[in-house]
Amino acid sequence: MSPALGRPWGSAAPTPTTSQLLASWEVKVVDVVGGVIGFWGFKQNHGRIWALLYLRNAALSAAELQRDLDLSKGAVSMLTRDLENLGIVERIIDPGSGTRRYVANTELTSMISSMIQRREAGVIREAGSTLAEAEEEARRSGAPSDVIDRIKRMRQLADVMEQALMVFLGTTHLDFRSFLESIRLAMRLRRGGHRNE
Repeated sequence: MSPALGRPWGSAAPTPTTSQLLASWEVKVVDVVGGVIGFWGFKQNHGRIWALLYLRNAALSAAELQRDLDLSKGAVSMLTRDLENLGIVERIIDPGSGTRRYVANTELTSMISSMIQRREAGVIREAGSTLAEAEEEARRSGAPSDVIDRIKRMRQLADVMEQALMVFLGTTHLDFRSFLESIRLAMRLRRGGHRNE
């Protein structure tokens, strides 16, 4: 049983009611994205909220998210706050009604890069900082030099891992932009456009 979804993972969706307006294919999309997000260590409902906002391509209110995803008011409030802080969704105010609404971040590469920087890079950075403290404490306590050297090597490894992750994210962003440009060019050519040489 998945407490985040309220039903066994992979089981059939409950019979739709008037308060549950998702089509069966929408349930599949939001649930599978929720599962992937859950695998990354987030709550599955983080992924379900983002997936519904992205799929609908519309600004939804907290009440609509609550209704369509069968979530409590408190859960939606907490989850949307988390998603805002991570830059995965954006809160806007409906100028007509003053209602808070949420839209999905559609820049997938920047969103994933931001998530990785905040989580993985943060964990590695914290490990490096803790190892540096341990190294200093070991020196002050008169630990053997070979032990201090091993701690130092672990700290250096954490530094290298953080640098490698930052390089990877930068390269991925550049590669993705090139990929998008190629797609746009192919679409123009398919529509009968011509590339100016």
